[in-house]
Amino acid sequence: MAEKKNPLGPTGETVRANIAHYRAGLNLGYAELSRQLEALGRPIPVLGLSRIEKGERRVDADDLMALAVALNVSVLALLVPPSSRPDDEVVAATASDPLTVTALIRRINRGPEIDPEVGTNPIELLARSSEFMEQLMETPAFREYLKKALVHLATTGMIDIGGPVDGDD
Repeated sequence: MAEKKNPLGPTGETVRANIAHYRAGLNLGYAELSRQLEALGRPIPVLGLSRIEKGERRVDADDLMALAVALNVSVLALLVPPSSRPDDEVVAATASDPLTVTALIRRINRGPEIDPEVGTNPIELLARSSEFMEQLMETPAFREYLKKALVHLATTGMIDIGGPVDGDD
């Protein structure tokens, strides 16, 4: 078999492995995940999901967002290799040398320098992305996407909003 012209890099491999990990953790089959993605407006057929997890199909930005919603994780959870410690080294496609998990999150976030009171706690670093999220929430396209995602999560019982859901609220 011929070698791929543009094989997955370290980040693509991480995304692929994390999708498989979170899907398995939810005991979610390809067919159910495919149905959830369809309901979110970003259909990926069963074969496509299988190919993603095998590294035979790339995940674009829209796929990444929909997969994060369907798997009930953040986009960063799919982008960053799992690690139990913030100083563990990981490889990122944009780095010539390995970065620590904390440094990778900081680079992805591109927020202000770390406040000494926050330190290098990855959870606190992720919280700094709130400014970005506020700006993103101002865009009509993202608000519509988020509305679809919340309706999907509520109608599938993944979240309870305390009332009926019809998608027109």
